[in-house]
Amino acid sequence: MRLLTIILGDLVLRENGVRAAARISGAPVSTVASALARLEAELSLQLVRRGGGDLALSVQGEQLRGSLERISTLCRRVYRLSPDDSLAAVLTTPVTLEALFRLAGVLRAGSIRKAALEMQLGQPQLTRTITQIEQRLGRVLMERGSHGVTPTAEGLALIEVIDELQDRWSYLSRTSDNRFERGVRGRSLGSVIPSGSQSEIAEVLARISIRWLQRFPVPLFIASATAEELMTGLDEGRYDAVLLDSGTVENRYRCVPMLAGRLALYGQDLPDTLACPELMEALSRAPLALQSLRSGLRQKTTQFLDDFCGPDWRWKIRLMEIDSVPVTLNAVLYQGAISVLPASLRLPAGACVKRLLLPPDYLQTLSLISRHDARSQRFVEQIQELF
Repeated sequence: MRLLTIILGDLVLRENGVRAAARISGAPVSTVASALARLEAELSLQLVRRGGGDLALSVQGEQLRGSLERISTLCRRVYRLSPDDSLAAVLTTPVTLEALFRLAGVLRAGSIRKAALEMQLGQPQLTRTITQIEQRLGRVLMERGSHGVTPTAEGLALIEVIDELQDRWSYLSRTSDNRFERGVRGRSLGSVIPSGSQSEIAEVLARISIRWLQRFPVPLFIASATAEELMTGLDEGRYDAVLLDSGTVENRYRCVPMLAGRLALYGQDLPDTLACPELMEALSRAPLALQSLRSGLRQKTTQFLDDFCGPDWRWKIRLMEIDSVPVTLNAVLYQGAISVLPASLRLPAGACVKRLLLPPDYLQTLSLISRHDARSQRFVEQIQELF
């Protein structure tokens, strides 16, 4: 890993953009973009979310920003650069972390021969590495003698920087290894939150879990979250695929429809039919509970109300956003709210709630969404087999 890669990757995070980082560093845009991609690959995570030409820090990018900024500062100190200095020297005289760590090993051992044996490297190869670093940094870092090597003042100062750099980078690398091992050991499926233990989604997830255990040797991890959290997890590699009821998905994802179900309008004070005047009156009297905008359930509800009540319904109701079907159902059952929920929802015995089926044009479709890579595609195929 080149020090330049870390410095440019950190610049992208700090400036929230590849072009801004390229302008400040003087490096070509393609070089900066490649550096960010290499850094993400090395750490086995996605530091930024890409969309519409803009970049935004991912959750893990936010968490690691401070650590990466410190590591980038240490990389600059290797070149004796302050945060505001030009990166011309870094661009033209690349140095790698591996070479620096070998240099530190030689200075600690006091002998190139001894260090080469410890590192299981050839002595000529290690000698060339040390000479190359000194040439590229423009400093003499050790005095050679018949009894070994002795660090110069420049070498001693550099060892302190390398020691901290190695500690911090090793910590990030270990974290990366853990993420990679988890990915190798198992598969991860994200899903919208089931409306209850007897809901159709809960039954599907339970069936997938049992059949996966019977068919495949690697573990399957299933987690439920909101639509926004699922897509963030998919971007960051925490999920191999997500089961989502969103009706609109960006082209950078693969979308496979898996399940479709009827929807219904629930409420204590509903008319007998979905006729517009009576329905609009009911909606104006009771609060309407809807999911977040990215939810497919919200999108279908909006489409239904637009078609049956016209676009003005938005200004005539009291809207509550609740991204949890159980909480929404509680608001309907006990707080007098109205909501659109799956028609298959099982209501408590004796519940004083009306259920009006929406026309078949307004189905809740569950789709399996994944990235366009071989690993994700294979996982989707395995889940399809279980369906």
